Amino acid sequence: MLGAGLDSFAWRRPDLLVSVRVFEVDHPASQAWKRERVRALGLPSDDHASVALDFETTSLREGLDIAGFDWDQPTTFSWLGVTPYLTLDAIEETLRTVAACASGTDVAFTYAPSEDCLDDDDRETLAILAPMTASSGESLETFFSPQVVEALVARCGLRVDDHPDPDEVMRRYFADRIDGLSPWGIARLVAATVR
Repeated sequence: MLGAGLDSFAWRRPDLLVSVRVFEVDHPASQAWKRERVRALGLPSDDHASVALDFETTSLREGLDIAGFDWDQPTTFSWLGVTPYLTLDAIEETLRTVAACASGTDVAFTYAPSEDCLDDDDRETLAILAPMTASSGESLETFFSPQVVEALVARCGLRVDDHPDPDEVMRRYFADRIDGLSPWGIARLVAATVR
């Protein structure tokens, strides 16, 4: 598995770790902070591999090779909240790496929709968020229309299986919530598989 936050998966669902190996890939600075938190909290860390990787300078293949990833095994890649901060080249390189994996491999990732795909509330959120992320050293870099992201996925050798619009995400995952939590409008979800 690939993605920020997957280390929490190892602690929330240890029963699955009998048959699943987790590779949690994140920027070196974020990975160092997470490792320190794991140590400070005394959490077990033998069940998964932490891979410190800057997608802009190191390919996913290189990072996973160093960590002992088995390219012959079908894999689920969870790549959430990452692509908006990367260049198109880094995104494309990563998706091509996923597409080169074993049959049965799939990926779920989020992307930032282009401004013409946002409503007024989402545009306002983006106007507030963009300077904040830039000042922290993580500028929002890449935005896609739904058509462009689907073309990118296909060009990289993957097949789009699911690409729900925000209303569908709300119906599927948030409709019966009583806490008022709703999906974030400036993140869209795509699920794809190796062709």
